[in-house]
Amino acid sequence: MSQSTTISVLLRDEQRSLQSVEFDEWDATTMLAAVSSDPRSFRELGLAWLRYREETPLESLPWRPDDGNSLSGEWLLIDLACLRLVTNQAKIIPAERGAFQPDEGECTPDMAVVWWNMPPWWQRSVTSDVATSTLADVLTPVPKPTEPSDFRGVLYGRVMAADLAQRMVNIVGAEDVPQDFVDGSDLPWDLPAEDPRRQVASRWRELTLQVHADWLLAPRDDLDGQPPRNFLHRGRDWAEWEVEHRQRQWSRLKSSPRALDRDTHAYRHGPMARDEVVIYFDLCREVIRAGWKLIYDGQRDRVRLGTALYDHARNWLERGSIEGDPTPPAEIIESSRRHLPRLADGTHLDCDCPLCRMMMDDAEMFYPTFTGFDGHHLEMDDEFAFSLHETREEWEAEQEEFRQFNEEFKQNERAPVERLGTGSADNTDDDNTDAPDSDADEDEFASAWKSSFVSSDALQAGVSVMTLGFRMTELVSDLKLRKAAQDQIDALNEAFDALRAAAWDTQLRAFAVEQMTDELERLAGSHPDLTSKAADLESQLDSWSRQAVG
Repeated sequence: MSQSTTISVLLRDEQRSLQSVEFDEWDATTMLAAVSSDPRSFRELGLAWLRYREETPLESLPWRPDDGNSLSGEWLLIDLACLRLVTNQAKIIPAERGAFQPDEGECTPDMAVVWWNMPPWWQRSVTSDVATSTLADVLTPVPKPTEPSDFRGVLYGRVMAADLAQRMVNIVGAEDVPQDFVDGSDLPWDLPAEDPRRQVASRWRELTLQVHADWLLAPRDDLDGQPPRNFLHRGRDWAEWEVEHRQRQWSRLKSSPRALDRDTHAYRHGPMARDEVVIYFDLCREVIRAGWKLIYDGQRDRVRLGTALYDHARNWLERGSIEGDPTPPAEIIESSRRHLPRLADGTHLDCDCPLCRMMMDDAEMFYPTFTGFDGHHLEMDDEFAFSLHETREEWEAEQEEFRQFNEEFKQNERAPVERLGTGSADNTDDDNTDAPDSDADEDEFASAWKSSFVSSDALQAGVSVMTLGFRMTELVSDLKLRKAAQDQIDALNEAFDALRAAAWDTQLRAFAVEQMTDELERLAGSHPDLTSKAADLESQLDSWSRQAVG
């Protein structure tokens, strides 16, 4: 980007209109990057500007009141009152979101970078010099001030608790429900499906989905006739890109970027990003679960039940946890609303996760590493109401893709399998029937791993500590699902810690591998269903131990 071009920047909010003497192109681009935070006043634009120019407040730049003079040269109008960007040169406003630097060429560590992410409710238009003469010619009337709906006050407040309480009381009074309440998450993972407790838990799960979906999809007068679900996803893509850009800025500067101020419009009324949507899903499930328990403890009065559920929701937000992260949900929501990424610095990581332990031990290598929720469990109920898709059409299109994929997969499973070198499925070679099938053995081990993918190219290049860490993480996760003794998990992790510490010493490495192998054999002895994973990891340990140090 060239800085030689001068641009006249014009600002208008509900109170005043201002015009700059002249800015270079980089100043104008930085001003647009500040617009990415959805400012609604000159002051809010100035706060976003400080994200990139902390040493130069926006108010200190050469502004003057609009005097009605004719517009000349290249100009850009930032209309904060009407959420419009207007220019006479299309090149001034980037067409796509992205990162921008002041000069063309390779981006160096000391070069400034700004990120452009136009809020989707803003308008972008290009006019011509011929059709306009003054600022007044491109301005539109300032709309009547209105206060946006406090949708979070509804979604998190007493209204939500009262609505859920009413729905649960109605169900218990009208439908055939089990005599006891059983929460499926409290049952052993390997409990057979035919066990009566599993069947009772399944029925309560159906009713939970019904209550949750009805709450999300029912239009409400206090939300301008819209259902709560709309406010979980409208504008979410923009909000998530804002968080992503702050992650990139943090990675570049090696320090925390400026977060949204709490008195700005984007903080008070802005869309939810993914972390907040995921937490809200878990909050609703937690409140409904608590409601069923209270009902079967004798609380059938909907008003008292609603009050109890509201108190439970507030307590969970302040003191609960999600996906093992000890950071209270309310703190995570606060970071998400301020578009401030969360560091995976160990304060909110699973201390039993081998990869997390690696990150804590090698902070300089991994810093900054960020953490967040992907929300995969929102899709597991196979219901549009809970999915991360904004529209039903998008969700149905994805469901059709899954259906076609599953059908193709089933057809491939039914097709005859040709063994390498036999020519066809019906062609057999008696001389080779007893020969060991090394490829089959390798595939047997490879198929044992479910969540820690390591490509064959990576393994051929050599087994790394990171590769071992991925496998270890899946094993520890398996042990936790099976409610294994904590001392067994600790022993496995301590053996892996010692292995990592010995990576650069040949003699220590051999001893560490022996210790690690002993722990894997003990694991296989106590959990036979994990034998294939333990055996494959032992094989990779052997390959790693024979590699050159360094």
